[in-house]
Parts: sequence; C-alpha cells; structure tokens
Amino acid sequence: MRYLIVITILLAISSVLYAAETSVGLNACVVLNDSGDETAESIVVMHFDLPGAVSGKEIIYVELSFSFSLQDQNDSALYEFMIFPATDQWSEETIDYEEAVDVANSMMSGSYTVRLTNQNEFHVDITNFVMEVVGEQRTNYGLIAITDLLGDDNLRLPANIGNSIRNSASVRIVYK
Repeated sequence: MRYLIVITILLAISSVLYAAETSVGLNACVVLNDSGDETAESIVVMHFDLPGAVSGKEIIYVELSFSFSLQDQNDSALYEFMIFPATDQWSEETIDYEEAVDVANSMMSGSYTVRLTNQNEFHVDITNFVMEVVGEQRTNYGLIAITDLLGDDNLRLPANIGNSIRNSASVRIVYK
C-alpha cells in the first residue's frame, strides 16, 4: 500500500514538472535593404504561427534558430541580429524598408552575436515575446531583426537570403 502511495505521489510530481516541447518553422521571411542608403543595416522581417498546443500554457523557453553563410573581408568581425516585435500587420509582397522600421517595436526581444569565422548559426532567445503572445499581452505580428556588422563597415544581406532563412529556421518552444 505504501508503495502505491509513493508511486502515485511521484507520478503526480513528475507530471507537474514535466515540460513538453514543440517546434514550428517560419511561414514568412523577407530581407530588406534601404535603397537610398548603401551603409544602412539590412532588416529581416519574419513571422511564425504559434501552435494551438501552447495556448494557455506556461512558456518556459523559446528559441529562434537559423543558419546561413555570411562573408566579409574581415572574418573575425562580429555580426549581430537584434530582434524586435512587429507592431502591425505586414506582407512579404508589400513591406519595404521604411515600413519595417515603422512597425518595429522599440523594445528589443532578443539579440545574438556571432563571429564571422564561426559557423554562421544563430540561436536567439525569444521567450519574452512568445510569453506575451500566449498571455494575450501582444498580438503576434512577427519579428523584425536589424542586422549589424559591429565595426566601421556594414555587411548587407542579399534579398534572396530570406528564403534560406525561412527554410532553415526553427522556433523551439518548451512549455508546460
């Protein structure tokens, strides 16, 4: 009888501590460059839908990860992605550089810096953004990443790399 009680208690505790995990891909991603300013940073606008399984759940950790190749004359340079929530709807077909700047929230949701000599794989913690969406404190209009080559020069992303980011990206959500 004691063993049955102990097993029941352990199962109850483990179910409370148990966390589930799911992943989704991006359903939209576009790279934008300012046509009037060749020195301006590239902007990456992306969107993913949250699965219904996380609705009303406690979000523990969320990571946006993607990879693509970056080239620069100075391979030891640091390259940073600064992620901001989008504050309004947008579409891949119509958004331009100026509109992306206008719909970027001023509060950063995450950032990630990589040395160009390293494998160009980005892992950005976007837990707070997803927590706000699940908690209905924010609408999921997606994310806007401002890219920055830290230093004097700038590295602009080619517009066609948006498809590579979309295809390689994964949003990993840990919840309970």
